[in-house]
Amino acid sequence: MNQSRSISGGNHAVKGLPGAFDDASPDRWGRHIITKRLQAEARQFGQNAETLTALDFLLGVSDRTRRAHCGSGWGTANI
Repeated sequence: MNQSRSISGGNHAVKGLPGAFDDASPDRWGRHIITKRLQAEARQFGQNAETLTALDFLLGVSDRTRRAHCGSGWGTANI
């Protein structure tokens, strides 16, 4: 192994979610739509909307409602 390219020790931090997890989360526009909907629902009940984290958006992803669905079983019969 070339010593000049050795893996450095220590902690490595990323801002937000790492790689594939961030890719699976809603994009900026999707987050905007979700946030607006939650704010409207909170106003309806006289409450303040909670601030969502990157993990909240990721956990809210549903394969049934995604436009870029790549899972098995997607065909013209489901359109």
